[in-house]
Amino acid sequence: MASESQERRLEMLEETVRSAVSVVQPLPTKIADRARALDPARSLLFLTRVGALYPVYRASALLENLMGQVQVPTILFYPGTRGAGRNSLRFMDSLEAIHGYRHKIF
Repeated sequence: MASESQERRLEMLEETVRSAVSVVQPLPTKIADRARALDPARSLLFLTRVGALYPVYRASALLENLMGQVQVPTILFYPGTRGAGRNSLRFMDSLEAIHGYRHKIF
């Protein structure tokens, strides 16, 4: 019974965070607004701590929502570990390793 209550509280927290970053103050909109002040020929945009919102708000959703909105070259830092191979990455230690420099972020 206590675990059900705890699970329900976690679901409510996840929904609150999801609403805050997608409806109340949309994260992609805030990032795009700030990026508009940058010169694409002279600036870079670094996105850090995106993994802190996982799994409530996924990095792939953020990148998809930024597509076409941000003209500045953007680098996304995300938590992961190196897999068995030299070019193998595991996002959040929750997905199978993908071998290559581009990783599918879910």
